[in-house]
Amino acid sequence: MKKTLVAIAVLASAGAASAQYTLSGGYTFGYKASDVAGVSASGFGNDGASIKITAVEDLGNGLTATASIGAGGLVRSINSAAGAAAGGFVDGENANLALAGGFGAVTLATNEGTVSLSGWQGPASAFDGKVLSALTLRDSISYTLPKFGDFTVGLGYTEDSDAGLGYGASGADKSFSAYLAYAAGPVSARVLYATYKESTVDNAYNLRASYNAGVVVVGGGFAQTNYTTGARRDFVVGGNIPMGAVTLGANYASRVQTTGKKDTGTSLGVSYALSKSTSVNFAHTGWKKNSVTGSNDTETTLAISKSF
Repeated sequence: MKKTLVAIAVLASAGAASAQYTLSGGYTFGYKASDVAGVSASGFGNDGASIKITAVEDLGNGLTATASIGAGGLVRSINSAAGAAAGGFVDGENANLALAGGFGAVTLATNEGTVSLSGWQGPASAFDGKVLSALTLRDSISYTLPKFGDFTVGLGYTEDSDAGLGYGASGADKSFSAYLAYAAGPVSARVLYATYKESTVDNAYNLRASYNAGVVVVGGGFAQTNYTTGARRDFVVGGNIPMGAVTLGANYASRVQTTGKKDTGTSLGVSYALSKSTSVNFAHTGWKKNSVTGSNDTETTLAISKSF
């Protein structure tokens, strides 16, 4: 549960304006066993520890400023080479600043994400870094138009993120994108198109849709990335079945590489909610990367998560 930390900021020139600050975060600890490319590994450990601070300020005249910053890796050790190689240090996570008003919203951000179908929600695992690409850090500037009915339109510019301001000035895999989203009742959908410069990618597009029928939530998507030497196609479909405190989930993903070779994966999961912010989660994922090793890889996780 988010906690309000501070509430009042005083402006000398115009009385008092309010600013609200919230602190949130989460911690996950559990057990994972994997067999990837013939190499088996297992053990207990931290799978995520982070905090996030968000500030919202009313600037007057219908204008609002919202900023958030995060830090992760809070309990990972760097006392060994393996720990350091695994990212064992406190580092920044997603951060953004948004100005919103009657004109819409402008957002400046450094976020981990892609324009692919990564990030499926539910107890079953997503396929980032397995069948689909691993999430990457991107700097972005985006503009969201005011909503018209149930539709939202947005424009964006992104580039690879590095060590800070100006480091993406050249060879930064830059992209310009536009999207149209629809959300009404149980239905949501989005289509996005992106064109690239200083990249091996010419353009890309993806389609996503989901439907919440109450007793089951289903969704899926398709993405195509067009390179200078061919096209890559991704497909994802999945569903969640909520049953009180228990939620069952299943996902399937496939990727047809530019070479024509096809990678596939399936995942089954179950989550048990101990409260609104604490849950026990189990997932078993299997995938085959015919484009690389051709091995049948597996990963099984059992973890407890607490958010606040």
